[in-house]
Amino acid sequence: MTKILPALLAAVLPLLPSVSRAEPPAGDGTKNSQASSQTAPDARTAGSGQARQLPAMAFEKVVAVIDQTPILFSELDLEARVTLIRQGGVRAAVVPDLGQDVLKEMLGHIINQRLGEQEANRLQTVRMTAESQLEAYEEFVRQIGGEAAFQDFLQAHEISAQRVMTILERDLKVTQFLADKISMGARISEADARDYYDANPQNFGNRPFEEVRGAITAMLTRDKVKELSAQFFTDLKERAEIRILPPFADFDESMLPTERHAPPAMVRIEIPAQNDAPDAGAKE
Repeated sequence: MTKILPALLAAVLPLLPSVSRAEPPAGDGTKNSQASSQTAPDARTAGSGQARQLPAMAFEKVVAVIDQTPILFSELDLEARVTLIRQGGVRAAVVPDLGQDVLKEMLGHIINQRLGEQEANRLQTVRMTAESQLEAYEEFVRQIGGEAAFQDFLQAHEISAQRVMTILERDLKVTQFLADKISMGARISEADARDYYDANPQNFGNRPFEEVRGAITAMLTRDKVKELSAQFFTDLKERAEIRILPPFADFDESMLPTERHAPPAMVRIEIPAQNDAPDAGAKE
């Protein structure tokens, strides 16, 4: 399996699912009244000049829904940055805006990871170790440029180290789970390598098979891992209910769902008076 893991990290490509359009559910005016109440004093205390302090509200975009579980824009942005940094794109730690094209591509990857985690949790075949988690954490800190750069990243995005660790643990779990699932099918025999060598002599000149067998085996393994990984995530997506919402999908008006089945397009997050922002939001 140790030979399969490096190939997995390079081969799992985002495969965006088919999409349908979903509009925000029709409101009855309660959201507008909630928004206006943030600045209006309580009617019972207005006469005395003492306004009741209400918590501030922030509304955040939902970019996709997987089996009724929303993916928030902030989750997409953070997980995209972590993924890009792990792939060598250190600039993702500091660039203000990743851009819609990058985020759309990353959304496909994140959907794959969420589905893979669900399947791993369902089957409970992956045993995470504290050592592997620590290695993933230390490797990310190294990739981002050291502890100081990591702390700057946390401060810039107002997140905790645990938020990043949760993403790393999930990706590690999915990688291990996928390796277990496809390791047998991704093995390349000497006969497979020999067949490729014989069918593509122009690629090797006069070099003997024994000299290039290792390179051929590695290449065929990468191709097989990519193929099996893509099929694995395709199968998961076919069993899941996935909706990608604007602005990351093109929509066919004839595929508009009924209001009753439309997923929420916004969630409300209550921001406490302290400077510490919450890590998760409650669905309205």
